[in-house]
Amino acid sequence: MRRQELHPRTAVINKAQKNKSKKARTDALLWLAANFPAAFDNSLRIRPLKVGIMDDILLFADKAEEVGISKSKLREAVVLFTRRLDYLACLKLREMRVDLHGNEFGAVSEEEAEHAAAKIKKRVEKSVRNARKVQTEKSTSSNQLESANLEFSSENKPITLGGRGSFSYLSSTLFNVQYVKCTNSTG
Repeated sequence: MRRQELHPRTAVINKAQKNKSKKARTDALLWLAANFPAAFDNSLRIRPLKVGIMDDILLFADKAEEVGISKSKLREAVVLFTRRLDYLACLKLREMRVDLHGNEFGAVSEEEAEHAAAKIKKRVEKSVRNARKVQTEKSTSSNQLESANLEFSSENKPITLGGRGSFSYLSSTLFNVQYVKCTNSTG
């Protein structure tokens, strides 16, 4: 855990490096899809890749290097591709794996199918927990606003808070949207 905040310039540099790395990974995935569409093209049916496909991909690393894609970015692109939910969903028992050229190369084992199903379940459960957490935080913040004994103003009229500033509150239950505006009046 970080004990001290990053310097603003360092944070900007880190963000730029992160964006550059993400773009390089995406470029590597696009290169894989362009050169091996039978295995990596998203517009086609996604099929399980053969075990050890990275060794086959690294045979073409020199070709990728010519367009500025490193071996590490190729590895990251394969990891990115194989961690996607739609890829995990295609890992079904006895589904045929493919090599770089789309040739069938073995079947998905029962353990691999169960492992993929467990990963999907874990991800869905985490999404549900996070959604509940966000919903709880929203309801807690709205309860705090209600407990402050503020009047609801449908015309978005300012409500004075102790003479120090004004507070505008407009809520729409139709779209589950809240508008809050605070102004500070010193005087």
